[in-house]
Amino acid sequence: MRAFLITFIFIRPFICSLAFPEANIIFTVAYLAFLISYVAINRKEIVIEKKLAWPLAGFCAALGLSLAFSTNIYLSLPAAADYAAAILTWIIIFTRWPEDKIIILNTLLTTCVLIGLLAIYQYVFGFSRLQGYIATHKLRDPFINEYLMQNRAFWPFVTPNILGTYLAMGIPLFLIHRRTSWLLIIPLSALILTRSLGAIVSLYVGIIIFLYSRNTFKMKHLLYLSGLLLATLGIIHLRFGSSFEHLQPISSGFARLNYWMQSLGIIFAHVFTGVGPGNFNLAQSRFAHNAYLQLWAESGIFSLAAFIWLTTEVFKKRFRAQAGQQHININCLISSSAVFLISNFFDFSFSLPEASLIWWVIMAL
Repeated sequence: MRAFLITFIFIRPFICSLAFPEANIIFTVAYLAFLISYVAINRKEIVIEKKLAWPLAGFCAALGLSLAFSTNIYLSLPAAADYAAAILTWIIIFTRWPEDKIIILNTLLTTCVLIGLLAIYQYVFGFSRLQGYIATHKLRDPFINEYLMQNRAFWPFVTPNILGTYLAMGIPLFLIHRRTSWLLIIPLSALILTRSLGAIVSLYVGIIIFLYSRNTFKMKHLLYLSGLLLATLGIIHLRFGSSFEHLQPISSGFARLNYWMQSLGIIFAHVFTGVGPGNFNLAQSRFAHNAYLQLWAESGIFSLAAFIWLTTEVFKKRFRAQAGQQHININCLISSSAVFLISNFFDFSFSLPEASLIWWVIMAL
């Protein structure tokens, strides 16, 4: 059954839930059926310590409560299925033997390299073909046209920012294997091609967390951080050169503030149970561009509190790691997970299973 788990994790990032909703539903149903079967067969081997079991149970209970009071149960069921798949994945990987975790980690690295190559291919060859398709079908979407004009890579995800978050989350994992760490050049190059300011800033903070957790800071680290800072400033300069005001950094920032204020209105109207998973919707956006506000708005305050509790306990476990777990560099995993959490203060990748499931996998490792 290990092969099935590895295959599902490998495929997941390539199926964009917004671009291919039917394929996403088929994948989720098949994957969820496998996970439930696995848990049923191996239930005696699944043991989670109380410090993690309690917040996980609280998170599941809060999601169940929000599902019961959902304003539209038909929209909530697919979102609930995504949560169920993520949580069961976390449970299974968390309780597996270390040898399996190494294989899963290598799967994540392989997928990240392939997606980085796809993004680079799109930047070099794909945009000219896409421009021809848009011209033939006379598409007038301003966001699509702007991405093409600026050559912002986003394939196979739906936006450059989501691709950027995925790549930034994956980059720290390459530091685990020194012999193959040079491969991070591929996702790092693709990340720059997304011109995602939020993703690069999140990676910048993630590197600082990594250095702090290792209690080491050398001159070469300062050079790396300086290079990343220069790349960030370069992206800001390019984004300010946009011909579309709505995609410039300042305008984008004000738009997010507007989304957050509207999200608070939904939260205050449904503080405890939320509107139900998958029911969040604003006048100009399907997402709050802040995963924590959206989680509260959809699933209530108890869901957000349990999620923060669970995440905190997983991070604290890093300091209680036993010698048998040291074959996986926990500092890299902590940094990778932190990059995703920081990025979701400004984006919505937590709401997209093609990105969020990978984060749950990393947390389980």
